Order: sequence, then structure tokens, then C-alpha cells
Amino acid sequence: MNEDLVATITHARFTSVVQQGYVMGDVDDFLDRLVAHLSVGASVRDMIEANHFPVASWTETYDRYDVDLLLSQVKHKAQVDPDAPLPAPEVAPPARGAMPHVPQPRAEAMTQKKGLLARIFTAD
Repeated sequence: MNEDLVATITHARFTSVVQQGYVMGDVDDFLDRLVAHLSVGASVRDMIEANHFPVASWTETYDRYDVDLLLSQVKHKAQVDPDAPLPAPEVAPPARGAMPHVPQPRAEAMTQKKGLLARIFTAD
């Protein structure tokens, strides 16, 4: 089991983003510690549950969904049957580039309000 988990972790690749994501060095260091624990047969479930990566913006980071998915799969495989396949994601990933905090354009037509000077100097 541990060899399979080590291979899963060491072969993992994450999407890099320049929006809110996990600092690459923090993730890489944590994954190195996970591999070291797995190499000696230690449990990693508690280690994964206790870990919280800080979120960074405006720098190249790892996509949070990719990292969280890998850790979820490793935690599941470490605590269940070692020969069980990795679970499929329970929810669809967020659309790439979607930023929920950015207001969306209005669907209805907007009426243009003209000021006094615009009403005087423009013909309708």
C-alpha cells in the first residue's frame, strides 16, 4: 500500500494558477513529509487532516482543487483497503478562471441616463 501511495504522491502534477491557490513550496514540502512518513510505514491520515495550506494571490500557485483532490484520495486510500481504487471526485471542479466574487453582467437591457448637457446637445 505505501509504495502505491508514494507513487501517487510523487507522480502528482498540479495546475499552476496566478489567482488564489496554495503556495508551491508549502505543498511540495508537505508532500515530501508525507512520502517520508509513508516510507517508514507511518499513518498519514491525521497528518493530512491537521494540515492547512495558506492561500496566496497574485503569484504562481498550485490550484487548490487539484491539491485537495490528491490529499483526499491519499487519505482515503491510506485508511481504507490498500487495493481499493482511488475515489472519484464527489463534486465537479469549479470552472477554470471562474471568479465568484466578480459581479456578473446584467442580463436585462440598461437604459442610458443623460445629464442636462447631454440632453441639450444631442439629438434623439
